[in-house]
Amino acid sequence: MEALKFGDIIDTIFQFMDEIDLAECSVVNRVWQNRAERRVWRRIEIRVGTQWDTLKAIVKKRSRNNSNMTQPHVLIRSITLAPGRSSDSVSSTSSVSSSSVAGIARFVASIGTNLKALSVHAPVLGDDHLWAIAAKCTDLHTLSLSCLSGIIETNRQSPSQSPSLLPVSRSLANASTLCISDDAILSIASHCKHLKRLRLCAANPNPLSARAFDAIADAFTNLESFALEWPAGMGSRTTFTMAKEDTMRLARSVARVLETNPNLTVLSVDWHFDRIELDLVLSHAALHLSKLETLRVGGFHSLASIAPVVRNNHNLKTLILVDMMTSTFQDHEIQQFFNDVQPLVTDIEAQTNHSGNVLIPFPLRLENLELDGTGHILSILPFISRFSNLTRMRIRPSRLSASILFEQTDLMICEAIRNLVNLRHVEIPIFGNTPLIALAESCPLLEEVDIIDGSQVTDQALILLVKACGRLHTLHLGIAAHLSDTSIIVLARTCAERLVYITLPFRTKSITVRTLDELQRSCPNLDTLLNIPVCASGLTNGVTKESIMTTIPMMTRLTKVGLCFIGSGTNGLEGMFGLFISRVEMDELKTRSGGRLKNIVVNA
Repeated sequence: MEALKFGDIIDTIFQFMDEIDLAECSVVNRVWQNRAERRVWRRIEIRVGTQWDTLKAIVKKRSRNNSNMTQPHVLIRSITLAPGRSSDSVSSTSSVSSSSVAGIARFVASIGTNLKALSVHAPVLGDDHLWAIAAKCTDLHTLSLSCLSGIIETNRQSPSQSPSLLPVSRSLANASTLCISDDAILSIASHCKHLKRLRLCAANPNPLSARAFDAIADAFTNLESFALEWPAGMGSRTTFTMAKEDTMRLARSVARVLETNPNLTVLSVDWHFDRIELDLVLSHAALHLSKLETLRVGGFHSLASIAPVVRNNHNLKTLILVDMMTSTFQDHEIQQFFNDVQPLVTDIEAQTNHSGNVLIPFPLRLENLELDGTGHILSILPFISRFSNLTRMRIRPSRLSASILFEQTDLMICEAIRNLVNLRHVEIPIFGNTPLIALAESCPLLEEVDIIDGSQVTDQALILLVKACGRLHTLHLGIAAHLSDTSIIVLARTCAERLVYITLPFRTKSITVRTLDELQRSCPNLDTLLNIPVCASGLTNGVTKESIMTTIPMMTRLTKVGLCFIGSGTNGLEGMFGLFISRVEMDELKTRSGGRLKNIVVNA
C-alpha cells in the first residue's frame, strides 16, 4: 500500500475544520498556509458576537505574516452574517457594539468586486452600512437580507451623506439600534447591476414601502430568483399599520417586479396581504412568468389564485404552500385546485380524443411538494399519488389536525405512496406501523424519513424499513415511545457509514447506553445525534451523564448533540435538576471531543 503524502494528510484533516480554525492554521507556516487558504477564503460565515473578534485578529495576524498576499480575505466570494452560537435568537445580536458593527461593514466592503454573494441573517447592518457595501461590492450576484427590521434606528444620517465607510462609526455614535429601510434597497438598486438572486425577509410588518420595489423593478430586468417573505409566525396573521391605499400601492410595485423580470425561475411570496393585494401579485405572476421551477406561497386566502401560476409554468419542479389553515379552505376548493394543476391522465386522454387537440397542458412533473401547516391532510392525500415523479414530499399538519388524525391518516398515506417509487425524502405524520411498511415496500430509494409522530410505531416496522431502503442516511423518529434498543441497534448496524443524522424518539425510556455504544461503533460518519435520553446514575432506562461524557468524544465526526431528560425515575420531577448538564460540563465535553463538537442542545 502506497504511503500517504504529508500534503494529502493535511488536506484530509483540513476538510473537517471550520473557517475560523482553518484561518488559524494558515498562519503556522508556508505549507499549511497554501493548503488552508484555498479552503478558508472562498466562503465564510461570521457568527456575530462569537467569531467576529477572532476573525478580525486572524486577518491582522495573517497580513503581517511573510507572504506575497497581504490581504487573503479579498479572495472571499460568499459571506454570511449569522447570529452567535450562544443563542439561536436573532435578537441576541442586538447587543453587539457599534465598533464591531462598523468593523464588520468595513470588512465586507473591503472585499470589493470579488464578493459575489452576501447573506445577512443577523440585525447588525443598517442603511448606512449597506449603502457603503453596495458602493464597493458592485458585482454582487446573490443578496439575502433576512433581518430587514429590528428596532428603528434613531438619529440616523442620510445614506446620501455617507457614501463611504468613514462616516459609519460617527453615525452609530448617536444610534442605539439598526434598521434596513427603503434607502438601503435604493443603494443596492443603483450600484449592484449584476444582481441575479434577491431575498427580502423581515418580522416587522412594513419595513419597506412601494418606493423600494419600484427601484427594484426599474433597476433589474433579469432576476433569476426573487423572494419576499414577511412571515406571520405562530399561525397568526401579520397586522399592517399602512393605510389601505399604501398597501395597494405596495402590491402594485411588487407586481411590477414580476412584470419586469419574466425570466424568474424561483419565486417566493410569503407576505400576508389582504386578499385583493395578494391576488393582484399572483395574477401578475401567472400572466408574466412562464419559466418558474420553484414556487413558494404563504399567507394566501384562496387556492384559486395559485392554480393559474402553476398551470402556466410547465417546468415547475418545486411547489411549497405555507399556512393552509383549516378555517380558510373548503374541501371542494382543494379538490378543484389539484384537478386544475394535475388532472388525471385518463381525463387528458378523454379530452384529447374528443377534440383532436390536447386541451389540458402536459401533466405537471413535480419533484418536490411541501405543504406546511395544513389542516386538510385527509383531503389532500388522495391527490398525492398523481405526482408520480415526486422525490421529496413534506406535509406538516397544523397543530389542530395533528392531534386528531390517526389510523385513518395512516391508511390514506399507504394508498398515496404506492405510486411514488422515486421518493427520497419523506416528512409526513405517521401514527402506526402501516405507513412504514408501505414505504419499505414501495420506496426503495428513500434517503431521509421524518415520521413527525410515530406514537404506535414499533421495532418491527423500523427494522423492516432500514433493511429495505439501502440509501437511508437521515431519520427523525418523532415521539415513537415504543421503539427500543433493539431497532436502533439494527438501524446502526445496517446503515453503518451511511448514517449522518438521527433524531431519537423524544424522551423515550426504552433506549439505553447500548444504543449510544452501537452508534459509536457502527456509524463513523454520524454528524448529528439528537434527543439522547438522560437519566440518573444507577437507572437502567436512558443514558447517564457519565456515559455521555465518555462515549460522545469517541464519535469522531459528531458536530451536534441533543440531550433530553427523562427524570430520576422516582416521582417525575424529583431529582431532575441534578440531571441538567452545566455550562462547565458542556465545555468539558467539547474539549474532550477535540473541538469538533460545536453545538449542544438541551431539552428539559
